[in-house]
Amino acid sequence: MKTKLQKIKNWIVRDDLDLSAKWWHRLLKVLFIISYLLVAFYFLNLLANSYSSIINRWVFADVLSSRLLKPEYTGKVFSIYELQKDNEVISTLDQVYSKDGYSPSLEAKETLRPYSSLFLVSNPPVQSFCSDKLPEKVKDIALMNNIKFFSDENPRFDKLTNNIDSFISYLDSKSFTIKCVMVDSYTIVNNDSTESTYKFLRPVNTYDYSIFRYEDGKLLLLLAIVIGVFFYFISIFICLVIYYKIILYIVFGSKK
Repeated sequence: MKTKLQKIKNWIVRDDLDLSAKWWHRLLKVLFIISYLLVAFYFLNLLANSYSSIINRWVFADVLSSRLLKPEYTGKVFSIYELQKDNEVISTLDQVYSKDGYSPSLEAKETLRPYSSLFLVSNPPVQSFCSDKLPEKVKDIALMNNIKFFSDENPRFDKLTNNIDSFISYLDSKSFTIKCVMVDSYTIVNNDSTESTYKFLRPVNTYDYSIFRYEDGKLLLLLAIVIGVFFYFISIFICLVIYYKIILYIVFGSKK
């Protein structure tokens, strides 16, 4: 091994030019060492900052709409949590739900961060039910959850309706994007200061939900380190070849 390294060194280095006696060569040598120490420091710092996200990986697994097309789900109603598998979380624009219905740990949320740095935790989480034949299943979902009111995609109290047929027609017109309905509620204060709570179904755009799967990233981290070290030394080798075999050749010609 030593002989091969010696041959490589002899092939690169120009001993015939007595470069150590030249001030510009010594200056370039110092600058080269400093620059590569800075590069090494930069990548170590980058690795340290990325360590948590590499080790605790949350990778995009599947959108619910495509999962609903699988044979085991066809024509049936499933709660959104039944569509999850082990080591997965469901994310909406501002909420993250684990399989047991609670948000993952703070560390997991900070690592996941699919849409924003702040996640709102719903506890207990909202109930959502999905089906590839949602318009046909709404009556079953409403009956199962004792729901008598419905609303479109912009829920307001004055938009609640008890006309389930119009709600089904609305869902049917949006069937390419809406595969889920959410159990929601509205509380209003009456004139006599009492409160009335209205429980209703409202549609949820399937693409608002994303499933993220947890993967252990230890092997990925090791691979990243090996590849990083490999390319680090390869880049050093390339720089030396360019300097000794190209630049010095142009200036001084071939070896004497």
